[in-house]
Amino acid sequence: MYADTLWAGWRRNWIAIAAATLVLLALASTWVAISGQSYLGRAQVLVSLKVPDSGQDPTYQVEISRTLAINYVMDDLEQLVTGAAFAGLVADRLARDSQLVIDAGDLAGSLQADRTHRGLDMFVYSDDRATAEKAARAAAEVITQELDSLLPAFGEIAYASVIDWDSGLDQLTLLRKAITVALAGAVGLFGSMLVVSIGIAWRDRLHLGDPDLPGGLKVLARLDGQSG
Repeated sequence: MYADTLWAGWRRNWIAIAAATLVLLALASTWVAISGQSYLGRAQVLVSLKVPDSGQDPTYQVEISRTLAINYVMDDLEQLVTGAAFAGLVADRLARDSQLVIDAGDLAGSLQADRTHRGLDMFVYSDDRATAEKAARAAAEVITQELDSLLPAFGEIAYASVIDWDSGLDQLTLLRKAITVALAGAVGLFGSMLVVSIGIAWRDRLHLGDPDLPGGLKVLARLDGQSG
């Protein structure tokens, strides 16, 4: 049967199949090692409504309008954090407070934000853990202290507080690298098996000698009715 022929061909060429698999695994592993670790800095900012002045009547309608207003502001804030202007303020703050020089364009590409119910989670990616944490904290401090220059309406109805920041390995990037290595091994294994299979099919099509027979003798007849 053809399946038996394939299996026999794979067994005969197992060294080549294993070598191709190991080569691709080695190349993928080398790429992972060269690319280095990726770290994620995170800062969490809590946004709260400002209490109306004592001279104002905090009626139900007023509170509803303020709540709607802060929702609009939060939508704007989420977009603003990933922009170049915000990244410029963060870069200036890092240079001033931490003596850390980062290009604003690079920082804009690594800043991300997710809106929560009452605040914002900000993430900064870097190949250095300390840099990731400092950049995330600087981004949070820009929101709490310098946001009026970019979003004047924010300070009129709300204020922000930094409630947490930390850093750690970027687990998502680690997972992607592991998947890349696994895929490289799979491509090497199945790709080499496919090449061997194509060679077997081509040999049979040309009615070449069977390498399992002594001297490469031709197969004149098969049990399945095929003739050479």
